[in-house]
Amino acid sequence: MILLGFAWVVRPSGEPTSDGRTLTQWMAKLGSADGDENAHAFAAIERIGTNGVPFILPRLGARDSALQFQLLALVQRAPFLDLRFSTPSERRQKATVALILAGEEAMRKSMPDLIRLSRDKDSGVRLTAVELLSTFPFNDSDPLPALRAAQADPDARVRATAQQTAGSRNAVGQEVQRLRDLRPNQPHGANSRHGGPGQFDRVGMAAVAHAERWPSLRT
Repeated sequence: MILLGFAWVVRPSGEPTSDGRTLTQWMAKLGSADGDENAHAFAAIERIGTNGVPFILPRLGARDSALQFQLLALVQRAPFLDLRFSTPSERRQKATVALILAGEEAMRKSMPDLIRLSRDKDSGVRLTAVELLSTFPFNDSDPLPALRAAQADPDARVRATAQQTAGSRNAVGQEVQRLRDLRPNQPHGANSRHGGPGQFDRVGMAAVAHAERWPSLRT
């Protein structure tokens, strides 16, 4: 009866493909011990881009269940059957990588669903959603309500991730302002006395741009 938990993997209607493989097949290759195969999967998912979002999002919501743990235990006790069974956590991890590879537009398109998943009943799903929301640029205010709410999440891992993100956003904001204040009265792009871009133009503004894009930047 426990074997009824296994199901045939059917290709969803309209699932995007690249180089003759579906998105699902490429996602299965993520983390492969074969470096070339892993790199090929990365490139294929990048090419699929936003077309893959409807197929990635359900995997981000994969929940743990008692039956799945029983199936995993069965697989581990019967290696001679050569059965392959991925846990919800593993499916969420691969979906996370796939969504990031799909690009900034795919991430932006997914934000409403990520916010919804940050309130899911499964703590693993909430953690995955909060981790992804934490990757948005620090000056993007859309994820903030969900990230603030996650700081009071009943799961310690979710709370810690949300609190770390809040701290990072504050630190980056302070650093960006400090860099801007170095030359508050000189217009951006002004040249140094030597006729070329000043040191702040070359280094400081690059740091500002980098900080504004990546909230994980540490001072």
